[in-house]
Amino acid sequence: MLGGSDELHATLHQGVRLLGSQVITLSINYTQNVRLTDCQNGFRAIRRDVALALDLRENITTIEQEMVIKTVRRGYHLIEVPTHEYVRANGVSNFRVKDVAPRYVTSWLYYLFLWRPPRRQARRVGA
Repeated sequence: MLGGSDELHATLHQGVRLLGSQVITLSINYTQNVRLTDCQNGFRAIRRDVALALDLRENITTIEQEMVIKTVRRGYHLIEVPTHEYVRANGVSNFRVKDVAPRYVTSWLYYLFLWRPPRRQARRVGA
């Protein structure tokens, strides 16, 4: 959202995608006390040790919401930088909201309301 998009508002399908993205982002902002503009789109840069510590499980685009929620809940620093989404130069996206909506909702609700970071093990001093 910070950098804009050339294609986000072009079709009904893209409008539905935007609505879903905004619902997810607003719910994360409200429940996690953060102020993000977009939890679904964009480029991610992450340190290897942090990525491993997040123990990411999702294997489709739902990994974006999992990554954001786990990052915030584990206390890592998260920032947004502007990126711009240009119109696709070649081909058509095979992403269909109706095909993945149940997975998005399930993943979103699980990571937002049920998942908790594991407790850290206390280190024994002098052992």
